Amino acid sequence: TRPFSAVFLLSRVEPSVLPSRAAPHLVMAIDTEGEEKLLKKRRVKRSRTVIQGITRTSLRRLARRGGVKFVSAAMYERARAQLHSFLERVLGKAIALAEHSRRRRISSLDITRALEQLGQPLYGFVDAGFSEAEKEQEQKGRKIHK
Repeated sequence: TRPFSAVFLLSRVEPSVLPSRAAPHLVMAIDTEGEEKLLKKRRVKRSRTVIQGITRTSLRRLARRGGVKFVSAAMYERARAQLHSFLERVLGKAIALAEHSRRRRISSLDITRALEQLGQPLYGFVDAGFSEAEKEQEQKGRKIHK
């Protein structure tokens, strides 16, 4: 085999260049002598949504922790849909809180406040970013100047 100087993904640019038997796992490459060759990709990338990253195993583990003995096959998609809508609500509120205070990063305090606004307070969470005096000032409605 000859070394390849550059690999061009011609299938994305011009599909007619590839032979008719070409599949998404094949790549047209040009070797050092200028000859075109059809190569196989080592790993085929699957297009998955981010919510599909929550695996069946992790959902089953959460169900077991909640006391569920048997898990239906239809439960996984429903659980992903519920998780997606919950995260949209919480992160939407947290983003609004961060934007209101003119910050570009969401802090853990934004998440706890977003959960409180949605009626699901997070108990046992200690925020290390603020001192007690700053928390008291903030509860009274004063701005904190650092």
